[in-house]
Amino acid sequence: MPVVRLAGLTQLMGNLPRMLLDRATIAGRPGWELHTPLIDVAFWQQESTEAVAAGAVSQATLGQLLATIK
Repeated sequence: MPVVRLAGLTQLMGNLPRMLLDRATIAGRPGWELHTPLIDVAFWQQESTEAVAAGAVSQATLGQLLATIK
């Protein structure tokens, strides 16, 4: 599952109700996660870049990927 960088992610995700998002720490930085039965998404600020990891994977699989990001 590749990590994709997407400009304006915070603005896009800001349109979602916060009750749908879980706070997370990703690569030592604050971020958000969205878990649904079909897709899991995580997004965070990586220095001056906003980053997102997403896929039709389980929450555990996404967590394993996020644990490898430095």
